Amino acid sequence: MNKDNVRKALAVAGGYLAGPVDARRLRLFEKCFTLQALAWMGMLYLHPFEWLGKEGFAVSLGTQGGYWNEWPRLPAWAVLLFGVFLFGGGAMVLYGRYRRTGLFLLLACSAYALYGNPLASFTISRLNVLVFAFLALAPPINKEPDGRITISAAPIRLCQWLLVILYFFAGYAKIRFGDWVAHDDIVWADMQGVYRTELAAWMVRTMPSGFWWVMKYLTLGFELAAPILFLVPAFRPAGIVLGLGFHGTIATCLDTIWPFALLVVTFYPLFFKEGWINRLVPYDVTKTPRSEVRPETEEHAQGLSQDAG
Repeated sequence: MNKDNVRKALAVAGGYLAGPVDARRLRLFEKCFTLQALAWMGMLYLHPFEWLGKEGFAVSLGTQGGYWNEWPRLPAWAVLLFGVFLFGGGAMVLYGRYRRTGLFLLLACSAYALYGNPLASFTISRLNVLVFAFLALAPPINKEPDGRITISAAPIRLCQWLLVILYFFAGYAKIRFGDWVAHDDIVWADMQGVYRTELAAWMVRTMPSGFWWVMKYLTLGFELAAPILFLVPAFRPAGIVLGLGFHGTIATCLDTIWPFALLVVTFYPLFFKEGWINRLVPYDVTKTPRSEVRPETEEHAQGLSQDAG
């Protein structure tokens, strides 16, 4: 391989990882992710003082065991201020005004939700902190001379790969450490756990054994094939359809697990086709404050990637 080929390969890789792409894809994901975070923390905020206040249940230092030391609980006025920051930050992001400030507010609220009450935290809490950090620290949005709104592909790639990694290693862990290989009735058994809904109970009573064998291998196949289903553009529609069915089943059969299913599905706009983005987020409704848009040169506009996928 000569030097010219190496330079071309590096240029292609650099364009994929950090080149300018249509910012509407990231904005659509940003809005969806913010809505699920507001739904999750808003549900906990129905009992704000028990969740974050000093009168809420807390594990003492001597009995915390595997839990980390939680941050100090909030006084009543600070619990109310937390709600202002949470819902105010969400409104900033959704409306598109002072969105970076809103993202930092959501990051701070997510971090306190994770460390202020570890017993009420969940995988959702950790992913909220990680993703809001990606979004808050992302490069600025750029205004191209032709009117297009672009951003570096870096935050999009980070979030795309985060989803693929979550899926793949969930499947790997089932095979390597779980009972999924040894038992064909593993899904049937899981449906009878403490999260069982009425629909799950009906399925356990009604569906034949072959159904549970199919569900087992559909689950493993979907998770292990996620790198192909979501990173290869031709397979993305199939990956999205399978994923919606997968998480729809989780949300309806496992009680209280629906917020996690909702969180994962919010990543799917990152893999939408360009035509879908055009229909969902036309340019004439893109609201981006001037303070957060950096004008670019004509030369930069010529290097714009047409699709973030």
